[in-house]
Amino acid sequence: RDEIRQKLQINEDVPLICYLGRIVESKGVVVLLQSLISIQDHISFKLILIGSFGSNFGEKNKSIITDEEIEIKRLISILGEKCIVTGFIDEQDLPGYLSAVDIGIVPSICEDVSPLTYFQFQAMGKPTIVSDGGGIPEFYSPDYSIMVKRGPDMINELAEAICKLIENKSLQKRMAGFAVKNREYLGIERLYNDFMEAVLED
Repeated sequence: RDEIRQKLQINEDVPLICYLGRIVESKGVVVLLQSLISIQDHISFKLILIGSFGSNFGEKNKSIITDEEIEIKRLISILGEKCIVTGFIDEQDLPGYLSAVDIGIVPSICEDVSPLTYFQFQAMGKPTIVSDGGGIPEFYSPDYSIMVKRGPDMINELAEAICKLIENKSLQKRMAGFAVKNREYLGIERLYNDFMEAVLED
């Protein structure tokens, strides 16, 4: 944690919010940036965006720039030094970066079936803020997450949830504890057991 924070030049007392995944509108990046812009003058934080721009997986072809990417970068520029974009990070290096994070956010506005990042944050014992997109509610618990609804009020709801977690360190700590306890249930065995249960019910 200390090593990564020093590398990113983030003081220990600054809350670090993390988005992990493809940096595209459908994953809620625009909504997240808009919500943080709305509160940036009122609360201390840093945002780290881990991932590549666009819908490809892995490193991005830098010669292809879309209108969506231009808009996302415009919003990032408004946040200025409050936002750090790492680009693609190799899987073996992710735990180090996630250890430096205080709050994970999974703000999908699409019908996200089962976003891996939600489980990665849980496995690292991080409190999370998630949307109600797709299959996310099936893995949600208020013990370790706050859920916001997609729709016209999502920007405000997300901003309120972020402020709530940042301002309440005891809530952060409690949710982190539940996330760690839930870690043992994440993986292939749980997926298989849930699948078998669903099949046998029919």
